[in-house]
Amino acid sequence: MRSPDNVPHVFYGWIVVAVSFLTITIGTSARHSIIILFPALLEDFRWSRTVLSVAPALSGFVVSCSSFYLGYLSDRIDIKRIIPLGALIASVGLFACFFLTHLWQLILCYGVLASIGISALGMLPHTIIISNWFLKKRGTAIGIISSGRGAGTLIFMPLIQAVISHWGWRVSFVSLAFLSGPLLIPVIVLLQKSNPAQMGLHADGVERALQNREPDPGADQIEKTVLKPLLPRMLRNRRFLFTFFQFTLGPLSTTPVIIHQAAFLQDKGLARMSSAWVVGLYGLATFFGMLVSGVISDRIGREKSYSLGTLSILLGCFLLLMMRSGTSIFLAIFYSVFFGFGFGSRPCLDAATATDIFKGRRFGEIYGILSLGLGFGYLLGPVLAGVIFDRSGNYLAVFVVCMVLVLVSTLCIWMSAPRQGKEKALT
Repeated sequence: MRSPDNVPHVFYGWIVVAVSFLTITIGTSARHSIIILFPALLEDFRWSRTVLSVAPALSGFVVSCSSFYLGYLSDRIDIKRIIPLGALIASVGLFACFFLTHLWQLILCYGVLASIGISALGMLPHTIIISNWFLKKRGTAIGIISSGRGAGTLIFMPLIQAVISHWGWRVSFVSLAFLSGPLLIPVIVLLQKSNPAQMGLHADGVERALQNREPDPGADQIEKTVLKPLLPRMLRNRRFLFTFFQFTLGPLSTTPVIIHQAAFLQDKGLARMSSAWVVGLYGLATFFGMLVSGVISDRIGREKSYSLGTLSILLGCFLLLMMRSGTSIFLAIFYSVFFGFGFGSRPCLDAATATDIFKGRRFGEIYGILSLGLGFGYLLGPVLAGVIFDRSGNYLAVFVVCMVLVLVSTLCIWMSAPRQGKEKALT
């Protein structure tokens, strides 16, 4: 028999990754459920696409603004204590959607209340946790938890459509409430750990990094400047500004497509369940995009990996431009694969880029401000698509605008230059 000393040891950081992956998967399913609910709500309430787009747009903005506050709190308290509370708030907001009869109720319950809770189930708190646990494999670990967003779309979008088809959209909100609250909270409370010190461990690779680090004669000065007001320095810092624009343009260039894709596909003649499976396939491609981009970016750099994702998004948008009424489902499938894979590179590389450049004593605060950029993109993107559709009767101009903005966001990551390492002027 093998002695206990010879039993393979699983680094607890990977358990933390698994819990973060599950949390982000369920949080994403709750947040992106509006993609599948969008056509059902349009049919039931006869709202215009512009006004219905306000709910997912506001949701993205609220999530990002809440993430700003979470980032501020994470520098001061244990971030793990906030996540179960967020899950409870999300569950209450989603359950309240069962009773909605007016647009303002959807905006309040889903767009505000549930979204405040969902922010604690998203990337920001878990990026902070994973950054505490990993150094050498940080990009890979962040890529894995980011892929939870793709997994949530892949697994739950067809399931949500099935629930809608059999029991109606109200029951789908109740199902999501159960996943976000009673199912998820015990897992977080029992297994999630914010940093390795809570387990008497070191971050993966931290000892080697410390051994190889040369003394920094300016370290004392850096520590002193950390306590100075941060925002004025950020507004004067070129790398921060380009990173902020990258964060803003990322969702602004992709959410018009993501939120409206099911409605667009059904406009082109696809059945509801078929469009749900296409959205699910988009989630699968997103899942692999997040995994692959995280691993590749650790090897070829964040900028090159982001650029590969841009090419994939552009090809997906081009395929959308080619679709006509009665189009083959295969064209939709190819769109979902290319667009989903390209989009999958965004959340992982945004988080990894911010960590590479700004990781330090006030990283949570900096990342929270960057998340406001995400919020502006999430707020404007879906409404932009709704306005263009209601005025033109189609989405062609939406896809062209998205392609242009994707290229500009790619320029921003090259200008922020994560390849240059940490920005000591801010960290």
